[in-house]
This record gives sequence, C-alpha cells and structure tokens, in this order.
Amino acid sequence: PCCPGADSCCPGDEVASIRGRLGVDADLLGIPVAPPSADDSDAHTMNIQWQRLTDAHGETCDRCGTTEVAVREATSRLAKVLTPFGMEVRLTTAELGADTFLATPEASNRIWIAGKPLEDLLEAEVGMSACGSCGDLCGEDAVCRTVSVGGLTYEAVPADLIVQAGLVAASQLIRDERPGLGLTYCLE
Repeated sequence: PCCPGADSCCPGDEVASIRGRLGVDADLLGIPVAPPSADDSDAHTMNIQWQRLTDAHGETCDRCGTTEVAVREATSRLAKVLTPFGMEVRLTTAELGADTFLATPEASNRIWIAGKPLEDLLEAEVGMSACGSCGDLCGEDAVCRTVSVGGLTYEAVPADLIVQAGLVAASQLIRDERPGLGLTYCLE
C-alpha cells in the first residue's frame, strides 16, 4: 500500500449509519440518513449534496455560509481534476427549516459525495458545539455540527477536506465501474 502502516489506501465500502453513532433510531428523529435526494453517481457523474439550516428568508448560519463557499470551490476544483477521467461533478443543495434543525442539528451542514457521507469517506467523527449564529436564526440557543479528522475539529468544512473526500469517492466510482482505470491517492 502507498500509506505507511496501512493495510490499504482505499477506505472500505462500508457506510457507517448515523443510527450507530447516535444509538437511537434516526428515522424516528427525522434525521436524514441518506442523501437529501436520490443519488445516481456513477463513473461518469459524481453528485455532491449539501444540506444546511435556512430561515424563512433563505439565510443560513455563519458556519454553513462558510461551508457553502468551500463546497462550491471544492466542486469546481474536483470538476477540473476529474474531467480528464470523463467524470462530471454536480452540486445540489437542500435546506432544513428551524424546526427540523432544532430537533436534529446534526443533520445540518452535512455533505454527501456519491451518496456517501463525507465523514465516512474521510473516516472522520461528527460532533456538536454551540453556535450563536444558528441560535440567532432559530430564536433560541442552538448547537451545530462539527467534523473532526486528523486530530482537528472543523465547525465549517474546508474545501480541502471536501476535495479529499471527493477524490476518495471518485476513485471508488471509477474502480467499481471501470476496472483497470483508477485514481491513485494516499490519505495522510
């Protein structure tokens, strides 16, 4: 393998369920456990789906606003890298209202790439921390999602992490559907 000390450079295809992380039935809580829309990613198209809290005017919290800039930048960067492989990259977004967000804040600022949660692609942990901006939008104290990977915790998901997860997903799509053609990558 290309990563020292690793059995493989490709994370497993297992997708960890949010049910296991929360220890409850996420469907009953209304937490989206699948991408907000049907994912039809394949070796020719990779879908990136992002959802976040919005108020009645379409405004979002500061964290999600920062992630929005990052996810758009990452989508553009991935499109440039993956075009030579014949792969189109598409971004779709979904909104969570205040009531849904307050019941399930871990569903906000969530990214799926090729139908897999970003945290699964990067073997990251999901957490929560107080978010004054979400509280302002919802009219009460609120917490918002964080992602921890490589010993660092991010309140807003940076473009570099999204690109890294996108390359992992693209490699899996190409490997699964076009044997003999693939992207080589190494997670540090």
